[in-house]
Amino acid sequence: MKITENGLTNKQVIESRTKYGSNKISVKKQNSFIKIFVESLGEPMTKILIIALAIKTLFLIRNFDWYETVGIAIAIFIASLISTVSEYGSEASFKKLQEEASKINCRVYRNNKLEEIPVDEVVKSDVVLLDDNFESIAKAMLYGRTIFKSIRKFIILQLTINMCAVGISIVGPFIGIKDPITVVQMLWVNMIMDTFAAIAFAGEPALAEYMDELPKKRDEHIINSYMFGQILFTGVYSFLLCLLFLKLPIIRLLFANNISLMTAFFGLFIFIGIFNCFNARTYRLNIIANILKNKGFIMIMTLIILIQIYIIYYGGSIFRVDGLELKEFIFIILLSLTVVPIDWIRKIALKRRNKNTGV
Repeated sequence: MKITENGLTNKQVIESRTKYGSNKISVKKQNSFIKIFVESLGEPMTKILIIALAIKTLFLIRNFDWYETVGIAIAIFIASLISTVSEYGSEASFKKLQEEASKINCRVYRNNKLEEIPVDEVVKSDVVLLDDNFESIAKAMLYGRTIFKSIRKFIILQLTINMCAVGISIVGPFIGIKDPITVVQMLWVNMIMDTFAAIAFAGEPALAEYMDELPKKRDEHIINSYMFGQILFTGVYSFLLCLLFLKLPIIRLLFANNISLMTAFFGLFIFIGIFNCFNARTYRLNIIANILKNKGFIMIMTLIILIQIYIIYYGGSIFRVDGLELKEFIFIILLSLTVVPIDWIRKIALKRRNKNTGV
């Protein structure tokens, strides 16, 4: 097929489409809600929990805590449901995006003139007039950098909380603390740090200052020195804070009994995670900088706080909680809030060395 700068003729368009096919993206049938839900039960962690739940129900039916067992089942259901809703919504959004993309027109040279046609009608060898607007290129770079930074912020939060949780779970039994975090509580923690946190960081604003940064190298590691420092510094502090909370006699005296202490510890652990979300989202000392540009973050954090308060006072045996007095609740809030000034120390030290560049 002979092609000139004036584009294809109508005959050549038909020949090209016959030989190479159309430009239309094949539409994949969207999975049903029930199918996605069933598939979510096949995730490795969920499988392990279901097997453990089944074994406990079959072999220990006479001597086990019904409340905890039912709680595990409910937690598995809620976690799978949230995952399903998120996946189903993503598939629906992608389908809608495909439909919208098919309506986009582009400009091509055909029959010695410039024509505007739907993108689905473009064929191989068409001479397409691309958008050479520099502003479009700059926007693509800006949003690409924003997405990359959002991923890194999410990783900071994940590894910080995981370092604290793993440390407490390993060290706890050796210092006389059996099950510092129960299975049901850990499922709630995972929902916060996986599903909710991912949604919250996904809406981070694209700031013009990102364009002042140098391009990333192809072989650059996903975890840079800034991230490593924050994960290690804040993670270790969170771990030590939780450890001292459980072992210091002066703190234990503030609570009437062990169940009250463990209720407060559960609240402390969650609120440490919430405040670390704010630490992770910006390299600035002002942890709420540009937060109004990410309303999703505000909504998610508010939702987590409200649910956590409800769990503390009404979770009962399922979450191993027994409510807190107002002074006890204020105490754990103030204690968990200390992760913010502690992270300020790290940020100020980096700023003085001109290394507070963020993710």
